[in-house]
Amino acid sequence: MRGELKGSEQGPVMNNVKSLGAIVFVAFVITLVYGLAFDDRGAANGFDFDDGNGIRHVVSGDRGDFTLRVGDLSIEATWRGEYALNDNGNDIARLDRTLEIRREDGETKERAIFEERDGGVARSFYRDGEKLDDAQEAGAAARALLLTFLRGSGAKADERIAALSAKGGAAAVLEEMGMLEGDHAKQRYTTALTQAAALTPDEIGALANIIAGMDGDHELRLAISAVVENQTPGPEELERLLAAAAKIESDYDARRLIENIAEQTLDDDAALLALGLMDGIDSDHDLHRAAEALLARKTLTADKVARILTAAGGKLDSDHELKMLLTDTVHHLGEDIAAAAWIDAVAAIDSDHDKRRVIEAATELERLNDGTLIALLAAARDISSDHEKKNALSALAHHVADRPALIAAYRVTAETISSERDRDNALAALEKQ
Repeated sequence: MRGELKGSEQGPVMNNVKSLGAIVFVAFVITLVYGLAFDDRGAANGFDFDDGNGIRHVVSGDRGDFTLRVGDLSIEATWRGEYALNDNGNDIARLDRTLEIRREDGETKERAIFEERDGGVARSFYRDGEKLDDAQEAGAAARALLLTFLRGSGAKADERIAALSAKGGAAAVLEEMGMLEGDHAKQRYTTALTQAAALTPDEIGALANIIAGMDGDHELRLAISAVVENQTPGPEELERLLAAAAKIESDYDARRLIENIAEQTLDDDAALLALGLMDGIDSDHDLHRAAEALLARKTLTADKVARILTAAGGKLDSDHELKMLLTDTVHHLGEDIAAAAWIDAVAAIDSDHDKRRVIEAATELERLNDGTLIALLAAARDISSDHEKKNALSALAHHVADRPALIAAYRVTAETISSERDRDNALAALEKQ
């Protein structure tokens, strides 16, 4: 069973928590509600217990309280003062004051108390109100209940990983992660593990499989980001990670993940695997920001720029967001393949004002080739507003004035302006060049 303790870490108290894994799984469906709550120095988050179920974790300095309730199961922990784990990560090595853990399941009540005493740690354990007098038995039961709390909450993940790594390397940590039920705990372990050591491709692959079992958008994003920030996943491993990321429903988290991947020193082919995540983003703002992040990579070839512009241009509904993206990437008009994708995206803008602003942005470049100018004149021709069309043509005038082949195309476009005044002003702008 995934929730059971194994080997030397399994104590007698675990006979009463065989169903912990299945129950905790239900509880951690709500992982988002306690997001960053497990910062060991200060956090407060939780979930209301109106229906009797929920998670609450409150930390203030060196004081904290944790509660998990699902059905008949209740796990609570209260600590006053700092506490630290031993080198094996399965017991308290030091604490300033007290740590108390309580567990009830409808049939059995258990309580473990760790106290500072004369510079050491005193342990006591109670079952159904009766204290276990045998010190060895009480210590084993207290350690088992401590591990139940640590595995259920994700608290002290860094110390647990350090201990497991010292004994069995990344493999031991990955085995432990296979027994964790909460997305938040898995994300904390992922971050700590990827920061601790360089993982092999097989280990990254195993970690990707664990991440694939996560459901929380926030935790998925943070876990995958930790891998790409701290490791160097190959295309195969990255593809598996992004397959897991496809489950992210939050536009914000999907965009933030794309931004994070875009910032890494991955090769461009690997980074552009994130392009597929844009398909699931509905928010125009987040889609714009995601495309912008990918386009900011300095090593992109023109064909990859074209892919990103085509993907964004075909999906962005907001003329304003598309205008902002195109004005920020106007420098790509000097690259034939990218220029074609850029021009195609301009055609997708319905707003006369925004289309004119994009054309004006293009004319700020020092030199535009004939093909680009012909395409921009065609885009100007599609503008319905006489005033906006006149302004777009006036901006183009100095680019076409010394090219006889383009002057005719300019005049033809000007003749589509219904307002005599605006038409005359557009033609006058050409004559002034």
